[in-house]
Amino acid sequence: MNNYEMHGCQLVVSGLYYNIGDDMIDDSVSGMPSKGSPTVPPSSKELLDEALRIVNEICERAEKSVNDNDFDPGLPLEPRNIRALAYLMRNNPAEYNRALSRLKRAKPAPDFNMLKSTIKKQAEVQGANEKTSAASNTGSGLDARYNAAVRLMNGIADYRINENGGLSRVTIEQISDPATGDSAYETVEKPLCDFVAWPVREILKDDGESREMYIELEGILPDLTSLQRVCISMSEFSEMKWPGRLWGMKAAIRPHKEAELRFLLQKMAQNGIQESTVYTFLGWKHMDGRWIYLHAGGAIGAENVEVELPAKLQNYRLPATVPDLNAAIRAVIDLFDVGPARIMYPLISMAFLSPLMEPLRMAGIEPGVLMYIWGPSGSRKSTIIALVLCMFGRFDNKTLPASFRDTPMSIELMAFIAKDILLAVDDLYPAQDPKEQQKLVGVLEYLMRNQGDRQGRSRLVPSKHDYTLNSGHPPRGLIVASGELQPLSGSSLARAYTLRIYPDDLDKERLSAAQDRRELLSQAMVGYLTWLAPQLDELSERLPVRFIELRESSISDAKIQGRHGRLNEAIADMYIGLETFFRYAVESGAVTEEEAEEHLKRGWEALNLGADEQTEMAQKNDASQIFFQGISDLLAQNKVYFASMDGSVSIWDREIIPRRMELIGWGPDESGVYYVLMDPAVKAVNELLRGQGDDRTLRKDVLLDAIEQKGLLATPPGKSRSYAKTINKKTRWVTAIKKQAFDMEEKTSDA
Repeated sequence: MNNYEMHGCQLVVSGLYYNIGDDMIDDSVSGMPSKGSPTVPPSSKELLDEALRIVNEICERAEKSVNDNDFDPGLPLEPRNIRALAYLMRNNPAEYNRALSRLKRAKPAPDFNMLKSTIKKQAEVQGANEKTSAASNTGSGLDARYNAAVRLMNGIADYRINENGGLSRVTIEQISDPATGDSAYETVEKPLCDFVAWPVREILKDDGESREMYIELEGILPDLTSLQRVCISMSEFSEMKWPGRLWGMKAAIRPHKEAELRFLLQKMAQNGIQESTVYTFLGWKHMDGRWIYLHAGGAIGAENVEVELPAKLQNYRLPATVPDLNAAIRAVIDLFDVGPARIMYPLISMAFLSPLMEPLRMAGIEPGVLMYIWGPSGSRKSTIIALVLCMFGRFDNKTLPASFRDTPMSIELMAFIAKDILLAVDDLYPAQDPKEQQKLVGVLEYLMRNQGDRQGRSRLVPSKHDYTLNSGHPPRGLIVASGELQPLSGSSLARAYTLRIYPDDLDKERLSAAQDRRELLSQAMVGYLTWLAPQLDELSERLPVRFIELRESSISDAKIQGRHGRLNEAIADMYIGLETFFRYAVESGAVTEEEAEEHLKRGWEALNLGADEQTEMAQKNDASQIFFQGISDLLAQNKVYFASMDGSVSIWDREIIPRRMELIGWGPDESGVYYVLMDPAVKAVNELLRGQGDDRTLRKDVLLDAIEQKGLLATPPGKSRSYAKTINKKTRWVTAIKKQAFDMEEKTSDA
């Protein structure tokens, strides 16, 4: 091997260290090579000249001291000078002897017995080094599959690929002959592992908020079986447990050699491996002074960009070319006629709003809307969502990226990765098992709050000495979800924009025609993203003003009183997406301004109509209203009753009521408060609803939220919503509710 490197005054020649001098040869030869580039080795003559230069320096000082008597007798024994003298001794004995003669003139003179002994030992070390170099790998005699490892080990003198197909460290040790007592320096081989591994690539993985270093490695077993390429984080690499975990039992490391193998792999990496940045998210990335849009196949606006995504997000892949932009935009326009305006305009607007998340985020008004489309099986809700999602790739109703069967944490992570894009979560089905149904609804409510609040769940993770608080994965795109039932109410319902779809809502012929042209949808999105990229910074300044205008307009255009403020914000956000798309379509020449204005008018009406219908539904499905109306009906039917506070009862109360009626509480007391047993009361109302053929079901926690939001609880200070209270000398677990919630004075039992 002929590579060399400069390390201060160290020179690597033939894979061996010769610390000969500080100025080695000249800059054209001794400069540090760039990573991965070939080096020009110094010749033997150059090395000899350098040794002569060093020795000549100390000899001149020795001769000068004849008159001045100022020679430092320790100077020839300095390591650099010993190495140069030893090199002369081995390669030019005449010059070596001449140098010793000159040094003898020094005043004061050095200790020549010690000097010669030290030079001799150094010469032996250099000779042993050369033997080590000869034993090291030059690539000859090895299978071609070792070429990458051989190249990376070039110049690393202390390690080699051994004859058993593993890695070894080669050391120089002084060995004594027991018979004669003589000693000599010899090479000793110490195996590290029973396989050969080498680094391939150093990867910086960027998720848009943090960056982490990874390393790719390959390997080969002694029987020439290739070990698959693996990618591990640097923390995994440091622990050195990955060979067995990823490569199996045959990738054996010798006891206590993990640290040394790690060091060797790091030294190999210094000899020049590829360095890459891999992006692990979708959406906008600011790079080299411009905005690019990442997708599974690379990036819009840049070439040779590597993106790594989970398997479920691999379909988010945009085309590289747009043959006919106007035809692509017209394919999007035709989508509006596939179904009723109240469904199609809000759904399509979500697709074009999602790439605006970045400028809206920069402006501090990041949308928190989640769209939920619900309807019976057979209404093609998954099909229409998949068709709209084809603006970002190729999807159908079987390949939507997420479903309610996934865990909340996995969907949370996907919503974090799916930045500035539309993520679909499919199929909230009516489960037979109540626990399973509650779990599915819990996933939806979890997503609602995450999306609405734009926050991920923080978690405690074990650290070396304690626990560390890891920030969650906040959603960075938009979500459209679908299901067969509408389980939302109260504040959860306000966090969503809901659309009800019926089996005959979608036009089958137009739907089929749109599916045949779905390839054009992603081409239209590529044009939209290319058009948006140079405007993103300016949009972050302009959109907040437009958002406020639209929000105020939605408030004044509401036809149903009591519309939640979040719905007005959702309308403003979605209309911004719709409006931006039509501005792009007009500037591209695909539609006229008049056509765009007509679509925007229909879109505004559709968005407000959906919000009005949702507000009306929320009012009808208000949990507290259902509960108190149910209690009123049950009291009128003599199926439940409230007992008196003082415990006094009539014969009717004592004999008849316990047999025919369910006790649901006590009251009112002198301050007008009822003390309700919530569990039997909620159970009684749910049984009443089922008997009436009503599929709505009250949940106690949702009901208490609704009652509290209306200010109808009379909870004493310092108490929880349900608390222990002594009534008639017995402790009961009750919820205090104000009298005006019931309006039932004549329907309670006589006190």
